[in-house]
Amino acid sequence: MIRLPYVAHFGNTRGEVHGGIVASVLDITLSQALRTTIEGPADVATIAMTVSYLAPAVGVLRCHGAVVRGGRSIGFVEGEVIDEKGHAVSRATATYRIHRPR
Repeated sequence: MIRLPYVAHFGNTRGEVHGGIVASVLDITLSQALRTTIEGPADVATIAMTVSYLAPAVGVLRCHGAVVRGGRSIGFVEGEVIDEKGHAVSRATATYRIHRPR
């Protein structure tokens, strides 16, 4: 889980956390979740990520990620962003390339 405190420069003109910031924290969380399943040194690169925005992201956010399927070279991960009231504000699925040194 990654916690993102609200700061004004993360906000859009309505005072909500900008969608790009939400997508970034999802990418960070999901890639880190995948890293916990990899043994030995490896790099992880985002191949594709789909983000669905469910509600305005306001206040302190928490992001959770779970590995759906990990393999030797590809991993698939899902995640969710929750606001400080416990409401889901965004969900994402992502596919990552796992690059292991030779």
